[in-house]
Formats: sequence, C-alpha cells, structure tokens
Amino acid sequence: MKQKLKLSKKNILIILLLIVIALCSIRGIIAFITRSTIAKNIITFGNLKMQLIETTIDENKEEIEVDLNDEINILENSKLSRLVKVKNLGNHDFFVRISMNMIGKEKNGEKFDANKFVLYNLNKTDWIYENGWYYYKKIVKPNEITSNLITEIDFDINNISEKYPSSVFKLDIKAEAVQAENNAENVLEVLGWPSEK
Repeated sequence: MKQKLKLSKKNILIILLLIVIALCSIRGIIAFITRSTIAKNIITFGNLKMQLIETTIDENKEEIEVDLNDEINILENSKLSRLVKVKNLGNHDFFVRISMNMIGKEKNGEKFDANKFVLYNLNKTDWIYENGWYYYKKIVKPNEITSNLITEIDFDINNISEKYPSSVFKLDIKAEAVQAENNAENVLEVLGWPSEK
C-alpha cells in the first residue's frame, strides 16, 4: 500500500512539473513587444526602442533631416529625394515594417488619395511588400540602422496638374517593430504585429 502511495505522489510531481514547463513555454511564445511610431518620433516600450528616420540629399550631396514644414515645388522637379529607414535604439533585436501613404490636399482643404500619383524608388533587395506594409527581411540588432526603404519619390506631374492643380502632398509614414526573441526567423511569419494598420 505504501508503494502505491509513493508512486502516486511521484506521478503528481511529474504532472505538476509538466504543467509548469507548459506555462513557461506559453509565456515565452506570447511575450512579444509590439510598437509603432510616426516619422522622427522615438518610442520606447520595455526595452524596445526605435527611431523612424526620414532624410533627404541636399544640393551639396549631403544627407540631412527632412523639414516637415518645408514646401517643395514639384513642378520644377518631379523627382524628390527621400530616404526612409529605422534605427534600433534599444537593447533587443527586432523585426520592423513600414507603411507609406501619400495624402493629397486640394486648395479648398479636401483630402484625396494621392498614392496613384507617385512611384517610389524602392529597395526590393532588403524589403518585401505584403498587405500594405514593407517588411525588412533582416533582424535589426541594437544600434543598427536598416538600409533605406526608398531613396526617391517620382510624382506624376501631368495627371496631378490636370486633376488636382494647386494641391499639396504629404507622405505619412508609420513603422512598427516586434522583438525577434522567441519568434520566427522569416519576417513574414513572425507573431506580434498589431492587427490594425
């Protein structure tokens, strides 16, 4: 009788140990850090910290920060220099994705979708597009900066002049990062991205 009781206690201990291991595994799987930001904002959540960088090449061929209040006459030059990338300012590796949305605004203040009037010079080697997002294929380590997603924006001046003369264009950029630890190796398979764009 005593032997059966010992065996029963041993089974209970094994079951409890398995439950603890299972709970720890589940916690590791769902413990993703997710963050989003708008151009030039630095955001922090736990130990995940990133900066979305938007720069341009000036007349001296130097890379400078974009002045968001600066108005540029695209009728004089339909190709606009614009470099977009992300820097990891935190302590953890992460995956990152970026969305870009060109918004037009008519003289009367009415907004319109201007995405069909622009083409981006995209880096298709390091970035991959899916469902409205550009995903960086590599893990971004602390202090690393991604390669540029784009280097230039080309405006369709003929259609803009015909349909929306005197309009203003604004590029809205959003970035989101998810920690790479305990995650998939392929950026399109990782878990933890926010469900809404």
